[in-house]
Amino acid sequence: MLLRFAVFFVVFLVITLPVCAAQSLEIKSFSGKDNVQGYARPDDGVRIVISALIPRDLVISVSQVQVCRAGLCSFPESCVPDVSYGRDVMYTCVFRESLRDAGGILHYSVKLFDDDRNLVREVFAELGIDFLPPRILKFDVLPRAAKDAAVIDVDVQDYGSARGDAGYCSGVMRLDFYDEESGNVLLAKEFSPGLCDISERFAYLHESGSKSERISFCARAVDFFGQESSPECVDFVFDAEAPVISGIGFADRDGNPLSHVPSSGMDVAVFVDIDDVSVLQSVTADLSGISGSPADKSRKFDYMQDNRFYWSGFYVNPGVVCSADVYAVDALGNSASASVSCDIGVDDAAIQLVSLTIVIVSG
Repeated sequence: MLLRFAVFFVVFLVITLPVCAAQSLEIKSFSGKDNVQGYARPDDGVRIVISALIPRDLVISVSQVQVCRAGLCSFPESCVPDVSYGRDVMYTCVFRESLRDAGGILHYSVKLFDDDRNLVREVFAELGIDFLPPRILKFDVLPRAAKDAAVIDVDVQDYGSARGDAGYCSGVMRLDFYDEESGNVLLAKEFSPGLCDISERFAYLHESGSKSERISFCARAVDFFGQESSPECVDFVFDAEAPVISGIGFADRDGNPLSHVPSSGMDVAVFVDIDDVSVLQSVTADLSGISGSPADKSRKFDYMQDNRFYWSGFYVNPGVVCSADVYAVDALGNSASASVSCDIGVDDAAIQLVSLTIVIVSG
């Protein structure tokens, strides 16, 4: 009976003993005015939020907390009760400091003393100074011409106080990919703070609303202080449309278009205009109706200037049928075929001199 009572008494004591929190000192927030944790600008207002608790110490004053940097210590501007744990109270202290032309990594310590000025706890923290923008080391879109998904390949670094040193930084917050001419952002990728060296490859599907266009595709990096990298751009073609075959005509030996031929006939080249934002891989035409030769039923073009494709070596007379069936395929496999025709007149009139005016200017 006595043993049973003793066990019950011990259990009762254990249950009813007050719970005492351990000594605690923690930095809850540490940043400049931009609230980027662990980082600040060279000229900035630093704010440190500290949680402190000493068991059975109901009041923690500002004189019991010290914030030290480079051998100099200061007190917080305030310490107020926050959370109670029975007879123990967690205090929140706020320390502020103004930086002037700071650089590198600043080393801080926070110390907690009891009422008798005994050091009971100390924690350490670093504050990185960031005044440099990110830099894009590599950027490409592959393939440079696409009709569906492409791949963006990008390497970017962010720096703190030393260019080329990606050991610490506020971090790349966002990568923007945009059309240089319009400024429209085509894709944005976001990242977590503190990432200083990023190498990314990801799929990209062009969705600007246009079925075919040629753009200057640019990338820029923005860090958590809003500092932007210099842009890097590449030429990119999105083409999900067939080539547009728009017309046919005759040209003289210099490539000039003809509206008439003499009644005696003349040597000409045949040209066809074809528009496509990507490179045309194959252009053939059935020109047998113009030449009368079966060899010209599927003939490749001889040369091109801009979007005009030429077939040379034809002799035409008045009344020739100016028409052809044209087939074109671009480098992305988009294809088109069309029957095109033109009207050619007859003109034997020579150029007549209507008037001649001579102006003599004497010095």
